[in-house]
Amino acid sequence: MSNYRQHIALVRTLCAGTEALCEELHGITESEQNSFLEFLRQQQLGPWLNPVLADEAANEALPPAFLERLRRLSSNCEARTIAVISQARELQRGLLDREIEALFFK
Repeated sequence: MSNYRQHIALVRTLCAGTEALCEELHGITESEQNSFLEFLRQQQLGPWLNPVLADEAANEALPPAFLERLRRLSSNCEARTIAVISQARELQRGLLDREIEALFFK
């Protein structure tokens, strides 16, 4: 699972449901876990993991250490998003105070 196409296939599997993703992730090596987590981090897909993390079956099917790393990644992505939104609002206020029009897109 070390290439981009394999990672994209896992993201597609996640869209098919938590159970399908757990089947794909069951038994992957630590190296494959690291590679998948790095892909999710780079692509800012941590929040996509929330359905998996909330699913009891997933919590039983996946190794606890891997689940903890998924939780940390999801939490870090959410914290980063909150920080970016806060900074964007501060920038927007500063621009408005100087009567500079700006549009912000996600």
